[in-house]
Amino acid sequence: MNFSQTLRQSKRFTKSMIETVAIMRMTGADMHKFLSEVMERNPFIELENPGRGAPGHIGNDGDGLLMDVAEVAERGIYQHVIKQLPYICANSKDNDLALAFLQELELSGWLGASVQEIAAKSGFDLQDCEDMLARLQTLEPTGLFARDLRECIRLQAAERGQLDEIMRDIIIHLDALQHFDPEQLAKRIGCDRSDVLDRVQLIRHMDPKPGTRFDVQDAPSKTDDVVVSVVDCEVTVAMNTSSFPSVRVLHPHMVEQRTGENRDALRHLVQEARSLKKACALRNATTLSLITAIFIRQPEFLEAGFAALRPMRMRDVADEIGVSESTVSRILNGLTIRCSQGNVPARSLFCNAITFSSGAQTRHAALQKIKQWVATEDKRFPLKDEDIVDRFRQIGLSISRRTVSKYRHELGLIAPRLRCRAAADALRNVN
Repeated sequence: MNFSQTLRQSKRFTKSMIETVAIMRMTGADMHKFLSEVMERNPFIELENPGRGAPGHIGNDGDGLLMDVAEVAERGIYQHVIKQLPYICANSKDNDLALAFLQELELSGWLGASVQEIAAKSGFDLQDCEDMLARLQTLEPTGLFARDLRECIRLQAAERGQLDEIMRDIIIHLDALQHFDPEQLAKRIGCDRSDVLDRVQLIRHMDPKPGTRFDVQDAPSKTDDVVVSVVDCEVTVAMNTSSFPSVRVLHPHMVEQRTGENRDALRHLVQEARSLKKACALRNATTLSLITAIFIRQPEFLEAGFAALRPMRMRDVADEIGVSESTVSRILNGLTIRCSQGNVPARSLFCNAITFSSGAQTRHAALQKIKQWVATEDKRFPLKDEDIVDRFRQIGLSISRRTVSKYRHELGLIAPRLRCRAAADALRNVN
């Protein structure tokens, strides 16, 4: 008879440990909701800093909606969208999800990221993101949050009752309108030439970039969760207590005084309260460590803004503070920071590298360059996107014309021919 010996090492997770891991992985809105539900059934729990729900919570009357939006220009696109959010957001989770999309809204009115990218960045379920996008696309003006020109035109045609089969086919072949040949397009989609001309006339009365009718402004953010300041040449991080509640355990001594069959149940509730207190304290401490680690890596941001950001990945910061990348992503979801650069979403401080001849920098450096070059251009002969590509090539950055065009739209800079026309009109008005 043969015997063998196997040594196995295992770790059993207690309920307390599981709850701690769960809270570490929650978004801010999920944590507030979870603690509120636990408080309803556990009389030994009290929140020391309950705030008024999740950060940036929308009240039923809409009065509590994003208290800092007064800083945003009255005619700005973001302010315009925010005023409509109470009509499509039923709770704080909807609000946080809508804000995740709003942060990706370009000044053209189009969505600057795919639904999959937004879901990955924000930590929300992909189907929830798809549903929110459908709601956001019902906002006025029609065409906001479109992902491309075809979708923008389709939304406007549907809203006007003009989206018949011929219009659908023309939208599919929208690229052909750049070299407009009604005969050829009619043959391609199988209709009469007059049908094509009628639909094209309708399309010409639509707005391909509904966001450009608004004033240029910075994107809004929610009530500050963290305040970062420089005091005596040292960076100080202060956390908003209403965004990061702490748990207080109430009257635990009462359990020891009780007798009978309910004593064990009460002990369980007290133990749950103590576990939640430790879990919330750990989450708050982790958040503080995370924000501190971010600004240790990005000290120049407080003085020079986004153009001074260094390439930084969530994985690197997660390894540094000893947590998983998914935990960092969840904590950052919807978290806003007040600093010398204004209100900034914490996620915006993370960016991948693009390579200049002088070394790795971020896309913000490219945005800053474009902004500077256009500001100092000869208004009679404005820089074309190809000219900007050449300038980047001269400083050692290989960048496509399409990318330059995208960055220009993000900055709210109109096309060269329109800048030239605007300069000519301004000159005529002076004379």
